[in-house]
Order: sequence, then structure tokens, then C-alpha cells
Amino acid sequence: MPITIRGHRIFVSCPDGLERERDKCHQIVNDFNKRSAIKRGFLFIPIDSRDVPGGVGRAQSIINANLLDCDYVLVMVWNKLGSPPGTDGQKEYSSGTEEEYSKAVECAKTGNGPIRNVVVFFKAISAEEPGARTPEMEQVLEFKKKVQKEVFYKEFKDENELEILLMQHLDEWLFGLESVGQPARRQGMVVYREDDEQP
Repeated sequence: MPITIRGHRIFVSCPDGLERERDKCHQIVNDFNKRSAIKRGFLFIPIDSRDVPGGVGRAQSIINANLLDCDYVLVMVWNKLGSPPGTDGQKEYSSGTEEEYSKAVECAKTGNGPIRNVVVFFKAISAEEPGARTPEMEQVLEFKKKVQKEVFYKEFKDENELEILLMQHLDEWLFGLESVGQPARRQGMVVYREDDEQP
């Protein structure tokens, strides 16, 4: 018997150095779909910059257009933010990751797009680790100060903690989707908005 499945895309944003964690996020989401979401009529689709088709124009602008078409955005940062993406014509960002974060938060706050939730995970780094006191790390610390004014971020030490954090959010997002038609509720800066279409 056919069932109706509603798909919701999750954009995973992170700089180089977090490839394993990024791939782990894809695995966690796909496992969650099989265990829970599909049975309840939903499908979370993880994507990242590797899934964005090429084209004419600034690469980061093309990535942003795909990010802003997603329902959820997960930003992960460790010991660097990445390379400057060039100007978007209005503001110059320190990295593509910072630009993706800023665009996603703006969209979530204004409600001018499908983004329902933006979450930020910082991978913990010890002061004794190599690279802990580099200019790149100072950039991360500045970014963290900016984030904490806008988002209740979380930290993880390893892939096990990453899985626990992401599973908590997936459970919350699925609950929010199932609650369409109920009053919108806030958790931190996040607003779960009612859709016109019922599940």
C-alpha cells in the first residue's frame, strides 16, 4: 500500500577538516530515516556543498541558493573557519562557513524562506592540541562569540557525542513536523512555523 512521504532537506555546512564528521552526519540522518522518520511519513535528506551543481556565478552564491532552499541547516566548526568566499556585493565574510551561517540565521529569523531551524555544533579543541593558538583558531573564537548572541550552540568531543546531539535535534524536528496545525513554539532562536499544507 503506497504511503505519503514528506521530504525535508538538511544542509550540512562545515570547513575542511571535518569531512569525517560531515559524512557521519549523513549516516546518522539516513539511519534515523530508516528507524523512525519514514515510518511516520517523513524523510530527512542530508546535503552539503558537494551536492550543489555548478554554474555561472560566484561559487558561494550558488551554494547559498541551495542552502536557503533547505528546511534545516547544521553548521559544524572545529579549529578553522575556512577560506574567504569573496564578496557577495553587500558584505565580505571571513569564510564560506560564516557566510552560510549568516544567511541561514537571517532566513530563519525573518521567516522569508523554508529554513525552520539552524543549529551550530563546535568540535571541542584542547588548548594543548597542535594548532590551538593559531590565527585560524582566533577566527573561530571570534565566530563563537558572534554565534552565542544568536544561537544556543552545542559542543561535541567525538563522533559518539555528535551522534547524540544530532539525534536529539532530529527527534525534535520530527516532533515539530508532526505538530503542524498546533501553535508555533520556540526553542532558543528557532521558530517552528505552521505550514499551509497538512502532513
